[in-house]
Amino acid sequence: MSKSRMTIRLDQEPPRGTIEERSVRLSGVPKTEDHNIEVDLGSYYRPRAPKASLWKLIGSITAAVLTGLLFGFAVLNSFGGEPRASEHTTPVDSAPVPEAAQSQQHDAAGVQPGSETVLVPEKTYYLLQYGMFSSEEGAKQAEKELLQSGLAAYGDMDGAYRVYAGISPDREGAKLLSSQLKHSGIELYVKEVVSAGPQTTVLAVSGLPWSLFIETGGGLASELSAFSALMLGRETGTAADAETMNRITGLHLQWTEALELLQGMSPEAESQLKGMAQQMNSAVTALAEYNKNQAKGHLWEIQSGMMNYIMGQKKLISLL
Repeated sequence: MSKSRMTIRLDQEPPRGTIEERSVRLSGVPKTEDHNIEVDLGSYYRPRAPKASLWKLIGSITAAVLTGLLFGFAVLNSFGGEPRASEHTTPVDSAPVPEAAQSQQHDAAGVQPGSETVLVPEKTYYLLQYGMFSSEEGAKQAEKELLQSGLAAYGDMDGAYRVYAGISPDREGAKLLSSQLKHSGIELYVKEVVSAGPQTTVLAVSGLPWSLFIETGGGLASELSAFSALMLGRETGTAADAETMNRITGLHLQWTEALELLQGMSPEAESQLKGMAQQMNSAVTALAEYNKNQAKGHLWEIQSGMMNYIMGQKKLISLL
């Protein structure tokens, strides 16, 4: 009997344990001489590709769509497009402004580059108002009469034409001085004057000691006006003690050093500053003279100088 043979060609290695050497008998077929089916691996046979699953196909399409969207987003950004704002987007206002841009903004606002804003501390003084006049001529005449009487005087010619005859950094000192002058037949009224508000700022050239100048000047004005008002309120005055003189001398030295470094102002501001410096230096000199002989005329000179200085500072701030 002729033997029947079936040949199957595979392109992959079959699992181990299914072949013996190069042939294997299929299970379920009796081992007989007449029916011997062998698997021959001598050549190749390519099987049909398995069908792709539906979910894998959907996943491939979704990935392709997302890739296309991301690519389009990148292209739009490269041509100046902006992403939609989200909660993680940094606000534009919070970004730091370069120094060059700040200079341009200052120039547009009329502020010179290289300047800085200096906070002016609030300082309250109590002035003794001698009178308020309807004209500048009347105010100047009253000021002249006070000075000729050997007293202090300052005429504020801006607006209401007020004339003042004394100053103190505290209300009690002003009342004491007012009571002393009342005995001489001069009726005075205490008026509160603030040299600068808590939010007052001045624009000054960067690097200059404006803060030190204003602070030490205010300290000097307080010391000098308080001491002179106190001594004028007494029947008999005494020289300033060592502690008071040490404070005044130290403040005056710092104030002078700061004054010498100030520059870059308008002609009007420079003239105002020069007048303030003269008033302060004259008051310090008058104190030294008073310590020698306790003449009250020196105390009134200090009073006039401090009124001119404090009111002059208000004008200077408006010019900076």
